[in-house]
Amino acid sequence: MQQTSKEELVFSFLKKKQKMAKSPPEKRVYECMEQSIEEWGYTDPIIAPLKVTYEVTQACNLNCVHCSSRADKKAEDELSTQEAKRIIDELDEMKAPVLGFSGGEPFLREDLLDLMKYAIAKGMLVNVATNGLLMDEEKAYTLKKMGVYRVQVSLDGPEPIHERIRRRKGSFCRTIEGIKHMVEAGLNVVVTPTITTVNYTEVPKLLELACELGVDSFSINDLIPVGRGKEIEVLAVSQEHYNALDKFFIQERNRKRGEIDLKWAAVSPGNIKISKGPIRMSKCRAGFTMFNISWNGHMEPCNLLHMKAGDLRESSIKEVLLNSSLLCELRNRNNLEGVCGLCLFRWYCGGCRARAFGYTGSYMGADPRCPGTGGVS
Repeated sequence: MQQTSKEELVFSFLKKKQKMAKSPPEKRVYECMEQSIEEWGYTDPIIAPLKVTYEVTQACNLNCVHCSSRADKKAEDELSTQEAKRIIDELDEMKAPVLGFSGGEPFLREDLLDLMKYAIAKGMLVNVATNGLLMDEEKAYTLKKMGVYRVQVSLDGPEPIHERIRRRKGSFCRTIEGIKHMVEAGLNVVVTPTITTVNYTEVPKLLELACELGVDSFSINDLIPVGRGKEIEVLAVSQEHYNALDKFFIQERNRKRGEIDLKWAAVSPGNIKISKGPIRMSKCRAGFTMFNISWNGHMEPCNLLHMKAGDLRESSIKEVLLNSSLLCELRNRNNLEGVCGLCLFRWYCGGCRARAFGYTGSYMGADPRCPGTGGVS
């Protein structure tokens, strides 16, 4: 009796999942995986463009102390509308299911709505990350009518703390108003604070505010010391407080089940997704199933690891995915350093490569948030 290969099992699994998919976007996820395997062969973990972010502009109307992109003024070499649409066409050919637009402040780019409509028309789930300052009632209803899947809004604490971090007076009230407009329009809204020693004690109050505003999700981001965040590395919360937040989130997730979706990217044994059927998914997906496109067309491992893997003005996405020495190195988990390199879960988890780079200077270094490293002091 002939033994079925792992690749055949995977294809069979993906075909079944496509038939069982409850929506076109869900079906597209499995189509993307299947097409990637057909074109490049089976890899473990899988390599497929399942989550792509596009930083459409470097311009921003805030000056946040922790901005990983050092966003400020519009760069002269931003991709044109035509160039951006060509890249979206490439993503569509690869059946990429999700495209997230960010910046800078993406709504400062005049053709943003046009680009989002273009991607939605291709069948992609489109998300956008904003500070909310430019959101009014008309724009919120326009996004809803277009079919934008989710809007992520940054909110770091009560008014004094938020404005200390965002470095603009009046920004708190404008962000709250923007959130209200989006909730009233029926958009799926997620509030995302970045946690530091300045605001970690405010998390319970922030969560209650998010519930009062009626948003769908509340998602904590850890301070990653890259970009301007490197300048405030001393404000990273200690491992003790980080672990306390992890426990708080587990407790609140159970207490508020059905009221709001809580997301917390803590690195802990209970948060490692070992498998998804016969397909193994890496927790740190940089170089595997996610990548970032910068405003100038540079392809990067993720939106926090701003290292050039290739130039999409000169090469196709497929060429960069296959040939980039940076992405190939990131995908070789046997070369991880320190505790991450010795860990039995290195192929399942791998640690956050951006955080490792921020703290150690090496994108193959140990993730200091992993319990096995002893944590951030």
